[in-house]
Amino acid sequence: MTDDSSDIMESEAMRKIFIGGLSRETTDEAFAEHFGEYGTMVDKVIIKDQEQNSRGFGFITYDKSECVENVFEARPHTIDKKELDVKRATPRNSAQTGKIVRDKKLFIGGVPADLTEDDLRSYIENRHPKECGKLEKIDLIKDKTSTENKNKGFGFLM
Repeated sequence: MTDDSSDIMESEAMRKIFIGGLSRETTDEAFAEHFGEYGTMVDKVIIKDQEQNSRGFGFITYDKSECVENVFEARPHTIDKKELDVKRATPRNSAQTGKIVRDKKLFIGGVPADLTEDDLRSYIENRHPKECGKLEKIDLIKDKTSTENKNKGFGFLM
């Protein structure tokens, strides 16, 4: 999948995660099997030293940012009896230059299944002063298996 700069939600930075705390014995296959259940991976790697021993961390890039949110929602993750540190990967270029990447996307969880975007917008706008910023977009993730178009319980504010 190419990095479509017109949709920041689907940029590589939003589709890539860091996984720390891996056991030195965790195999590429166990790593892929565990995280493969959350969506289609376009890249996966356990970082290894010159002797091909695991350095205890790796990265996964999914084809959709929704897969990353599924991984986050399923925390904590454990492979080979070790609890893993799973978070969004920091793009190398921003880490090297010392720049702080400002992301306008805010994850929200615990959203009632029947809450509408209009109800959420009204709630937020009535509770927070305009000086906090303008709510540009609400993206409540829908349960595709639901015939009633219910929310999956999480989403994003932009």
